Amino acid sequence: MNQHKQTKIISILMMAVAVSAMALAACSTSEPEDRLFDLSIEHGALTLNPPVMKVDQGDTVTLSVASDEHGSVHLHGYDEEFEVGPDGETTVVFEADATGSFKLTLHGADHVDEKDHGAIFKSGLLAKGESFRFEFSEDQEGMVIPFHNHMNHEVKGSITVDGDDASKAIVSINMGADSFEPSVVSVGLGTTVVWTNVDATQAMVISGMMAASGEGMEDDHDEEDNDEEEGDEIQLGSLEVHPR
Repeated sequence: MNQHKQTKIISILMMAVAVSAMALAACSTSEPEDRLFDLSIEHGALTLNPPVMKVDQGDTVTLSVASDEHGSVHLHGYDEEFEVGPDGETTVVFEADATGSFKLTLHGADHVDEKDHGAIFKSGLLAKGESFRFEFSEDQEGMVIPFHNHMNHEVKGSITVDGDDASKAIVSINMGADSFEPSVVSVGLGTTVVWTNVDATQAMVISGMMAASGEGMEDDHDEEDNDEEEGDEIQLGSLEVHPR
């Protein structure tokens, strides 16, 4: 190897060492910081978008959490667990000493998602002339609740629950072969909606969006799994702790 090539190789190695040393020095001189996150939980979801908190190892993390419902928040991996509710904010402080991604979850909340399949109401199988009724209460106030005929997913409608609407005691909906009549209604608190099957084919009215396509439509719908009720943990977001 001639002297010119040796000199070039040595220069490249020296530059690489210098760059590495500068990067290492930059990392080592970075001081831990105080990181504050003001979090709000509304209807079982974190309003932070995206729901990811990013800090560096050694930072002091403060979580100030407000929630519109009672529950318990758990930061997995750090074993930080604390109660939240509408009575005021809850604050926790800890040092981010472990690196990685850690789930932030909500437990024990009373939240019901009106779009979940069968979360609010579900009839049995209705033969022609049979009816199903459901009375709406404060638990559904402000919701826009989709519903459908579980025996024909193309037949669907929606109900808006208006707490200020006290004009209707009973609302009747006919379930035909290919539609609800009416399909879109507004009700008040205390209003009872009555669905009546007017078609020769059996029907079943269920709140929420249509179930996954793999779910059967046989007569044992009454015994559908309620796997979503298995535990009441809702993932809110995550904490990412990067090496310093």
